[in-house]
Amino acid sequence: MDLRKILESVESGDILPEDAEKLIDALFDTENVPTEEVVDRTIEISDGETYRKNISMTNGRLIVRGEVFGDVSVINTEIQLYGSIQGNLNAVHSKILWNGGKIEGNVNLVLTKEEGKANVAGKYNVVAFNMPFFSKFVNNVSFNDEQVINGKNKSTKLKHEKIIINGDVTAEEVECESLIVTGTLKTERIECETMTISESGMIKAAKLHFERLTNDGTIEVERADGEEISNSGRITCRRIRTENVANSGEISSDFIDIETLKNDGKVKCDSINSEIVENNGEITVISLTGEVVRNHGKIYADQLFVERLEGNQPVKA
Repeated sequence: MDLRKILESVESGDILPEDAEKLIDALFDTENVPTEEVVDRTIEISDGETYRKNISMTNGRLIVRGEVFGDVSVINTEIQLYGSIQGNLNAVHSKILWNGGKIEGNVNLVLTKEEGKANVAGKYNVVAFNMPFFSKFVNNVSFNDEQVINGKNKSTKLKHEKIIINGDVTAEEVECESLIVTGTLKTERIECETMTISESGMIKAAKLHFERLTNDGTIEVERADGEEISNSGRITCRRIRTENVANSGEISSDFIDIETLKNDGKVKCDSINSEIVENNGEITVISLTGEVVRNHGKIYADQLFVERLEGNQPVKA
């Protein structure tokens, strides 16, 4: 139920004012709504549409014609605002087009360009440095518990709740809940919950430990341990140990130990140990061990240890 319907229901006597107050509080509660991480994409909220999520966007475009019930945080992003954001807006290195829209919460803009007349119900904070000698300070921006790195940076350890790397970064360790890489990151170890590498992003590391990894770029790593990998880019790794891999790109590894492999791309590996393999692409392997292999693509294998094989017969490598 949206705000208009709540008010109409109060006016018609269908709900009591105290009940309406609780519904409105829940409607504007942005702390308990999920957050959608968006990298290198465009999201459009249509006229009349209600979008109940916090939005965290990097290198994208957000077009709001309807209503967003959540907070919006953007880096290197263009926002076209025709409708309303029923929360706070935080923007760094971005562009805001005020096309008659409104922010009901607070607005914090850092190094962000604006066009049109701003309409903000809460606090309106703008930080803009136009002088050249400020450039060395603004390559590394910390906002709330988010760190954004745009230029060259060398650190012993990076530790924040969320780290966004748009530049060229070298660090011994990286520890965070969310890591977004659109530039280059070279490190010994990464420990995080979610990793997102854009098409232009690259990671070179010794060890990766994660819960969810989404890769559209390039990863070169010695060892990767986690729960889920979604790959449409290129991964080169000596050892991969995870629960689920969905691959539409390229993976090259010495050893892969997983529960489920869904492959629509190319996988080249010395040894694969997987409970379930669903292959619509191409797998080249010396030794494949699994319980169930459903092969509707091509598998080239020297040794096959499979309990049940469905689909195309593998070809001797």
